[in-house]
Amino acid sequence: MNRLICALIFLLIPIFTYSQNINSSNSEGNDNDIVSDQLGENNQITTNQLGDANFSHAVQVGIYNDSDQEQIGNSNSASIYQSGDNNDANQEQIGDHNFQDINQIGDYNESEQEQIGDFNSAINTQENAQNFSDQEQIGDLNQSISIQNGLSNISSIIQIGNNNESNSSQMGDYNYQDQYQEGDHNFNNLQQIGDQNLSYQTQFGNSNFSNHRQEGELNYSTVNQEGNLNTNQGEQLGNNNKSLINQLGDSNNSIIYQHQAGNALGNESIIYQEGTENTADVDQDTI
Repeated sequence: MNRLICALIFLLIPIFTYSQNINSSNSEGNDNDIVSDQLGENNQITTNQLGDANFSHAVQVGIYNDSDQEQIGNSNSASIYQSGDNNDANQEQIGDHNFQDINQIGDYNESEQEQIGDFNSAINTQENAQNFSDQEQIGDLNQSISIQNGLSNISSIIQIGNNNESNSSQMGDYNYQDQYQEGDHNFNNLQQIGDQNLSYQTQFGNSNFSNHRQEGELNYSTVNQEGNLNTNQGEQLGNNNKSLINQLGDSNNSIIYQHQAGNALGNESIIYQEGTENTADVDQDTI
């Protein structure tokens, strides 16, 4: 009888081990708040707070999800919601009055958010599977929004300076976008709809503006602006379009519109401007 009881206990041990969720929290300071909730198996939440009046919230539904939150400073807010399996979310805040939010629905998604400074805001939403997002902000009063819906999309947003804003939206599969801003009061916006589109936006300086949209498949766009008060706008519709914009100096302006239709080859445009107050406007259609 004793042998039978021991055998039953031995068989049950792996079941309890498999279904275990782990929650680790550490808070040092005053008026900090940690809220966590896990439903499923083998999920893990780790939270560390150092400072005063910080708030962290993590919810995980599914199996093998992992959340890590670290706050150093005062009056920071961080939130993570993950529903699905094998998702990973990491948040780090160093400074005061920063805000972060991650929302992942699906499987094998990964999100990274890092803020160093004060009054920064970062929001990321990912749905479906195998998407990756990275948002980094160094400075004050920066804002970043990343939205991805589809399969295996990649988004990277890095901002260094103050009062910068970067927004990215990708709908489809296997899209890639990279936004980098260094300076103050810069604005970047990108929208990609379709599959296998690629975009790079880089800005160095102050008060630069970039806004691009790509819809279709296999479109490519790259923007580089160095200086102050430069603006560019671009839209590519169809498949296999390519645009390259390089502006060096101050107060330059460029616009690109390209539309591919039917079985025609994609359009290609290159703009290079160096100096002050230059203007370029490109409009191309294939039928």
